[in-house]
Amino acid sequence: MPRVSVIIPTYNRYDFLIKAVASVKSQSFNDFELIIVDDGSIDKTCRLQSTNFVDCPCQIIRQKNKGPAAARNTGAKIASGDWLAFLDSDDTWHKDKLQEQISHAKQNPDYNIFYSDEIWIRKGVRVNKKNIHKKFSGWIYPHLTKICFVGTSSLLIKKSLYEKSGGMNEKFPVAEDHEFYLRLAANNKFFLIDKPLVTRTGGRADQLSFSFKGIDKYRILALKNMMDFPNLKPEWKKITCDEMLKKCKIYLAGCKNNKNVEGIKFCEEIFNSYE
Repeated sequence: MPRVSVIIPTYNRYDFLIKAVASVKSQSFNDFELIIVDDGSIDKTCRLQSTNFVDCPCQIIRQKNKGPAAARNTGAKIASGDWLAFLDSDDTWHKDKLQEQISHAKQNPDYNIFYSDEIWIRKGVRVNKKNIHKKFSGWIYPHLTKICFVGTSSLLIKKSLYEKSGGMNEKFPVAEDHEFYLRLAANNKFFLIDKPLVTRTGGRADQLSFSFKGIDKYRILALKNMMDFPNLKPEWKKITCDEMLKKCKIYLAGCKNNKNVEGIKFCEEIFNSYE
C-alpha cells in the first residue's frame, strides 16, 4: 500500500498537466500512487490513458464537470495511501517536496497537516509575495480568517482527517480551499515547512480564481459557515464575525457600483443577522 496518494484534479489543461505529472514522477520520495481526476475535459486530456504513465502507479478517473472540490473529493475516496497530497494541474512540485514533508511528519507525529512555502509565477514572471501573504505554523485559524495563505498544491494531510472533516465543500465553485482550511484549522494545527517546495502559476483567464466574478461572495460565505461551526472558540468566533463584516462592507460597495441586486441583498441579510 503506498504511503502517499497524489491527487491531481484537472480540466482542459493538457500541456500543464503533463508538466505537473513530470514533477510528481521526478520526486526523490517514490512510495506513492498517482490519481488524476479529469473533471470533464474536452481537450487532449480526455484521451489520456493510465498506460501513458507506465513508469509510476497511476489511475485516471473521469467524471462530468463538477468543479475542483468535487474532483479532489473523488480522488480522496479511491485513494489507498495513509496521506493525501494534492497538486493543481497548472502547478509543479520541487524534487524533494514529498520527502521533506514525510520526514517532518515522522518527526512531528502530533501534526496531521503539513504545507510549505511556494514560488509564484504570474504570466511567466516570478513575483514577490506581500506581507499579507505571510504563512504561519501551529494554530493558524485567526490568521486564516483574513486571507487564504495555504496553497493546496503544497498540502499533505492524513487521509483519515480528510475523511473525518467531510472533505471539500462541493457547493463552493471557488474559495473551496479557504472554506476547507477554516474548518480544519478550527480543530487542528498546521505545520509550516518554511521553504518553497512548489511552483504555482497564475494570472490566466482559464483560472476560476481569476475569472469567477462572485469569488468575494464565496470568501464571505466561508466565514459565515464558521459562525455556526461546533465549539469554535468564542474569541475566534468574534474574529470571524469582524472579518466577515469587514469583507462584506467592501463587497457591498462593489455591488452598489455594479448594481448587483442579488449581491446587495446578500450583504444586507448578513448585516441584519450579525451587526
